[in-house]
Amino acid sequence: MHAVRTTRTRTHWKTCALGAAAVAALLAGPVGEASGADAGTTAAGQGKSSPRRALPCTDQDVSVSARAEARDSLRHLVLTAVNTGGRTCTLYAYPLVRFDQGSYDEVGPLESNYKAVATLAPGQKAYAGMRLFRAGEETRAVETLTLGFQGAGSAGEVGSPIDVPLPGGVPFVNVDAGVGVTYWDRNLKSVYAYTFAT
Repeated sequence: MHAVRTTRTRTHWKTCALGAAAVAALLAGPVGEASGADAGTTAAGQGKSSPRRALPCTDQDVSVSARAEARDSLRHLVLTAVNTGGRTCTLYAYPLVRFDQGSYDEVGPLESNYKAVATLAPGQKAYAGMRLFRAGEETRAVETLTLGFQGAGSAGEVGSPIDVPLPGGVPFVNVDAGVGVTYWDRNLKSVYAYTFAT
């Protein structure tokens, strides 16, 4: 896939659009893929907090990757967090996303079904979807994506942010003013269904 950079006169914004047919084709495809091992092994207790609260996941516990769909014109990303550590930890709320080494959180939560926690044993995965831009909206190009983790309640950010490579080696992605991210969820099918419908 190739990101397309276009510039509007006098604004220096980069824009691109996605046809309705591409959206329909996308919704018919990836959701079905979510019924595999990752989605099928996480139904019990998904998204529910336990009486004994697990420690929050940090950069020391998880690795995160981003992927896009070929038919989506890079309008959305799916983030996958894998517990690569030796302890169980919890991803609280939604990922804190910044672009181009920004020092503040630029991406608010999409109105997805709220999940209080996504608790991961070593080797387990959780997912979050990002809507980068909506068709027809003005966009700007960003070249890096940095992700931070939230603690429980009002604890704020925990650990250190990590750099997440853009998918497919693309040099940049386009984002609009309404860029958003879902809450962490153990169910990949749920993330796909919501993210690619926005």
